[in-house]
Amino acid sequence: MHRNPSVPSYFDSSLIVKDSLVHEVDVTRFLFGEEIASVQIVRPAANPGAPEGVIDPQIAIMRTVSGRHVDVELFVTTGVAYEVRTEVVGELGSAMIGLDVGLIRTAAPGTRGGRITPGFRERFGRAYDTEIQRWVDAVRSGRTTGMYTDGPTAWDGYAAAAVCAAGVESLETGLPVDVQLADLKP
Repeated sequence: MHRNPSVPSYFDSSLIVKDSLVHEVDVTRFLFGEEIASVQIVRPAANPGAPEGVIDPQIAIMRTVSGRHVDVELFVTTGVAYEVRTEVVGELGSAMIGLDVGLIRTAAPGTRGGRITPGFRERFGRAYDTEIQRWVDAVRSGRTTGMYTDGPTAWDGYAAAAVCAAGVESLETGLPVDVQLADLKP
């Protein structure tokens, strides 16, 4: 799930795929350790609060090469807060990641409560700094070790871009679109 309270005026429907879904593509590939074979973007009823011409919300349905199905809610004009999380549901239960750090959830009959971070900078600012520092450290140590990466590779970026390109095509046609990857994986 990827929810934003609002988006800048230049944000269009395809950016929901290229700027929001791309993160869930990364998570899916990481969790399952396999490529995404196809993607379909479904258009539910439009949010009246979305800018004119912006198709929001969107539902992405991805299928991995082994046949696993992944659904992602993309809703970038909720007017509420920034909320990103992943839930994996399997044969023996489910697990959820991405709840706010320090989130306190209380349960009473039929209710849950807690806080939601207002924006992505508050939510991921420190993570962005750590990511850049790890990259710098990997480049520095690569001089002696020959390993210049620590984390995602160029292939990961390419695969995510290919899935998003298929997603934009599906947004336009409404049909599932196969992801086209060159046969170059290292």
